[in-house]
Amino acid sequence: MITSIKTKFKDILARFFSGEGMSYRDVFSLLLPVVVDQFFLIGFNFINMAMISSSGAAAISAVNIVGSLNVLLVQLFTSIALGGTVLIAQYYGQKNYKMIGKMVNGGVYATVLVATTAAILFMLLHSPILALLFGAASPAVIHGARIYMIGILFSYVGESTIEGVNGCLRGIGRTKVSLQLSLLMNTIYLLFNFLFVTFMHLGVFGLTLSLNISHYSIAVLAIWTLYRNRAHFGLNFKTLRHVDWGLTKRVLKVSVPFAAESTFFNGGKIIMQMMIVTLGTAMIAANAIASSWIQLSEIIPNALSVALVPIVGQCIGRNNIGDAKN
Repeated sequence: MITSIKTKFKDILARFFSGEGMSYRDVFSLLLPVVVDQFFLIGFNFINMAMISSSGAAAISAVNIVGSLNVLLVQLFTSIALGGTVLIAQYYGQKNYKMIGKMVNGGVYATVLVATTAAILFMLLHSPILALLFGAASPAVIHGARIYMIGILFSYVGESTIEGVNGCLRGIGRTKVSLQLSLLMNTIYLLFNFLFVTFMHLGVFGLTLSLNISHYSIAVLAIWTLYRNRAHFGLNFKTLRHVDWGLTKRVLKVSVPFAAESTFFNGGKIIMQMMIVTLGTAMIAANAIASSWIQLSEIIPNALSVALVPIVGQCIGRNNIGDAKN
């Protein structure tokens, strides 16, 4: 009886999730780590929001209003990493390992370049940007927002390095490795938040310290992870010593549609945030708490959007359009 049920279940999975060049086991091996990653990422964000709530409504509001702007900027360079994933997945499908190694250069450097440029620009203009977007907020909220924004911008080089490496790993189907990096980074972030926010009561400043410690420590580990997986990429580390501007431009060109889509979508969220700011600190805090709950419903859609990129990319690389469509 049990054997019959298992056989029927496998037949259903094979019918709906298998293709000529990729079985349902391959699909789920790529998808499940991304789902787990999204679940823990949103779960950690939820816990962090609970911890910062002990610092008062102004701290919650500061984190929330800057958080909407941070999502816009992070999604911008994450989109660049996704462009690298597309190209690496295609070459991986073709088994063109020489080009995979070269595209790692373009993917990582393009992601870091965009993130660093955004960080410098917004660092220089953070005061007028906050005044323009959220000037209606109370002075206490703006003060906390300024601290949080500067701290976040400092972390972008480390975060973009991680995203660039994760994009490369997902391109060759190593989503479990990217999951391990993500879980370790968020665990470090959470532990230091307990230290700085809950025990030392550093508030928003404590959040930024935790963020930078977690991002830069895992950025170093991410580069080491590239070295460990160099055989899968056909990677020679001489390739990473200098920026290949031709490949960087190619990644940026592929990434434009992803970046434009995320900019329009998250730009709408910022407009809504600007409206909420006019309602006062209590309403900003209430919106922040409600938003952390709403994010739970986004786990599966976000995971699918990330996992489908290497799956479809590898199918296109094998010139198997039928599998890509299915």
